[in-house]
Amino acid sequence: MSLAAPTVTSIGLIYCPPDGIWYSTLSNSTINGTCYKGTVTASRLCKSNGEWDEIVCHTNRQFNNILNISNMSFTTAIQALLNITATDDDGGITTEQKVILFDTIINNNENQSLEGLEERTELLLALENNIKQELINEDEDTRQSGYGQILLSMDKYALSINRNYTKTSDNISVPALYMIIMIPIGLLVGTEDHVNYLLYANNELIACWLDYESGFIWSFIIPVIIILLINIGFFAMAIIIMKKHRKNRISNENSLKDDAKYWIKSSISLTIVMGIGWIGNVFFFSEELLFIAYIMTVFISAQGIIIFILYVPLSNNVRKVMWRWCKNNLPRSLMNKLIKDKKATEVLTIIIII
Repeated sequence: MSLAAPTVTSIGLIYCPPDGIWYSTLSNSTINGTCYKGTVTASRLCKSNGEWDEIVCHTNRQFNNILNISNMSFTTAIQALLNITATDDDGGITTEQKVILFDTIINNNENQSLEGLEERTELLLALENNIKQELINEDEDTRQSGYGQILLSMDKYALSINRNYTKTSDNISVPALYMIIMIPIGLLVGTEDHVNYLLYANNELIACWLDYESGFIWSFIIPVIIILLINIGFFAMAIIIMKKHRKNRISNENSLKDDAKYWIKSSISLTIVMGIGWIGNVFFFSEELLFIAYIMTVFISAQGIIIFILYVPLSNNVRKVMWRWCKNNLPRSLMNKLIKDKKATEVLTIIIII
């Protein structure tokens, strides 16, 4: 029911109020619209009292079947969606609708146990690849929207795995694990003497840090090493998964040059996101190695810029959008010159983005 009150005209006609995509409508009238993010036609009745009835989505039998299954079985729903084709009896399901169902299945199964996780993930990745292959044949707007939704859905799936893993790990949270690491170190090098973490020169406080001579610095370095080793493991797993699915891409996309660019970009991105770049700080364990601290400070502070460069100026999709903008907004004479000079085109695109 809409929160807004019905509208009554001076001659006694009753109208349902606007509600999202549903515009103001005369009572006892039905209007048409869409549901499931515009992928399915729908209708809605304005009742005699000026209140909206429920939205009726005109989905086919297969769509409704998968929706119902998704509330009961993650694996069965994924398999059913994988087996659907456009040549089925009732018209099949469009690629856009598959993207919606893909997201719905993940949303309806956020509390899955870790049992059977590998099988579920393999099925989900197979469906993801299947939908991406279908999106290749869609128009650019549909393709970009579909890829974006799939990315968000997979992110939700990964977060749900992490959340469920935390619940089933005997309630040992990250802070608790950190304390398990820190307590033995604290007992070994623990002291109440402030000289272990405050540096003075001529009775003036110079810096607050962990002392090298007493070994107190290891209370920082050891946890960092453990976290980095875990992240390196995840990094290796991510590369293996990416390599596996890269092989499934269509052959004309797999030129040697494109493959090299793909792996370089992916490796740098994952290195930054997983914090592996912090590994240099582990080697800064004495004052003689101060130069490492300066190098790593510059590198880590530039990570945001590196990610921006990788995913904005160097992104083919972004450059295509900016090129369309240039064609629509720049004088034709200038565009003709740019078409002849490829380097000038790339420089102009980067300048506009920045």
